[in-house]
Amino acid sequence: MAGGAGEQGEPRPPAPARRRGRPTDRRSDETRATIVAAAQRLFGAGGYRGVSMEALAAECGLNPRALYWYFASKRELFRAATTDAFARFGEVVAARVFSRTALRERVDGYIDVFRHVHA
Repeated sequence: MAGGAGEQGEPRPPAPARRRGRPTDRRSDETRATIVAAAQRLFGAGGYRGVSMEALAAECGLNPRALYWYFASKRELFRAATTDAFARFGEVVAARVFSRTALRERVDGYIDVFRHVHA
């Protein structure tokens, strides 16, 4: 069959246009997590002013418009990145420090947390 015709000579509908933004091989929650992780790395290395949305998008393999789909502004992305980092830090502290009863074990737990965080 040539010329885009169907079985009975009817024209085929055009292929849907590729959506811009999030790669089609990722789910939305995975893309958001990728953006937050990249923001944590880049903001950690370059500071808030040293990181552009274009650099963040490139790090994630997205276009800048996709970032604005998930986060309305750079400030909102920064808040999400820091909130996530502090939440994970709190979970690690609770598991490695406050689960222990003896003072010496808790101190060892704090040291372990900082080794884990800075690794």
